[in-house]
Amino acid sequence: DFKRVSTVTPALRANIAVIYLIGFFHSFMLVVPIFVPLMQGYGLSMSEVLQTQAVFALTVALLEVPSGYIADMWGRKRAIVLGSLLNGFAFLSLLYADSFADFIVYEVIIGIGVSLISGADLALLYDSETWLMNNDNTSNTEARRSLSRLIAIEAGASGFAGILASMILLFSDMEALLWVQALVGFVPLVMSFWLTETPRPGLEVNHAGNARQIFDLLLFDKPVVLWTTFAIIAFGLLGLYSFWLYQKYWELA
Repeated sequence: DFKRVSTVTPALRANIAVIYLIGFFHSFMLVVPIFVPLMQGYGLSMSEVLQTQAVFALTVALLEVPSGYIADMWGRKRAIVLGSLLNGFAFLSLLYADSFADFIVYEVIIGIGVSLISGADLALLYDSETWLMNNDNTSNTEARRSLSRLIAIEAGASGFAGILASMILLFSDMEALLWVQALVGFVPLVMSFWLTETPRPGLEVNHAGNARQIFDLLLFDKPVVLWTTFAIIAFGLLGLYSFWLYQKYWELA
């Protein structure tokens, strides 16, 4: 179907650049370097700080598989839009947070948002590249490079966020930083509306049967899937807790 291919191809090519930008701003978290001093400024102890991070980690761990299923059933674009919306509201809520309960609410909201976006962006990028490879002579090498670029862009965004956070605090205060984060936090939502869902067959609406297939694949059919999932969770949590445990020492250094 030449007409269909010529119509979809430019939109899916644009997907790649948009996903890169969403990945950048999604990882551009100015609040991360100052989060411990921020919470302690409202009277939270280090124990309570780590409890908030435990809530975030638990939210992500519990919703990682269900959110992926939602993206498969409902569409990658819709999952990214909803996740970006929740992340934006989470950053906005920090402007009014002043208690342990408020920070717990923030962690739950952003945990849900991160779960919805996590994997959906990679899946949409991979689907777009695969469709282009099959219909527009894009090489398989280029598809692999796109995934690597996205990971590199997200890592670079974290570094830039740390630099900008330092500059904001040098010339202003934490409230200004939170306002900038709230504004930046809604950028991925705006960009997500420019995404285009890739043509693919829909899944059968049989939630019990689909759930059974997912858990059979995860637990019994392919051990590599189980161990890969475990490794992602374990190394992610290890990095998370290493960062939060040592942040107080970095503040004192």
